Amino acid sequence: GAGVLGLATAAELVRRGVKPVVFDAGEGINASRVAAGMLAPAFEATLEEASNETAALYREGRDLWPELAERACVELDRRGAVWAGPTEPLASRMAALGFRVEPRAEGFLALDDWALSSEASLDKLAELVRSGGGELRLGRVEAIETGADGVTAYAGEAAVEADAVVLAAGWAAPQVAVEGLAPLL
Repeated sequence: GAGVLGLATAAELVRRGVKPVVFDAGEGINASRVAAGMLAPAFEATLEEASNETAALYREGRDLWPELAERACVELDRRGAVWAGPTEPLASRMAALGFRVEPRAEGFLALDDWALSSEASLDKLAELVRSGGGELRLGRVEAIETGADGVTAYAGEAAVEADAVVLAAGWAAPQVAVEGLAPLL
């Protein structure tokens, strides 16, 4: 998908010399637009009741963004994210995971969560992918087959053969039939 995660992955592949093909259903609403560009390890880990190890992984993922943002000319907003509402047990859980929490009259500020302008970011990340030889195509990947010679992704009439496939379809990922692999959850 051509949301923030799919395009960021494709941009990293381009940086490594790969020419990825990114399929996107083009239906307008995707997780990147709904989540308002949040890079939110604190809220994600807290709301998922993640382990300390998982919280650290989310933080490491967020920490990869400054370099990519610079390459793509994307602005990062590092002012944190506001929780408006009752603070407990979320603020305590967040602090126990090692995230910084600042009390506010209306709730609290999660200082370790960032955001980017998702509309502008998607356009700039797409341009970074295209400028490196990557390709963006309109279409929904409906099936993926694995074989001895690699992987084939099917989107409508298109069949793209590759060494690997990154499925960044967000909420739609479980709807993709993946032959030879366990069902996606």
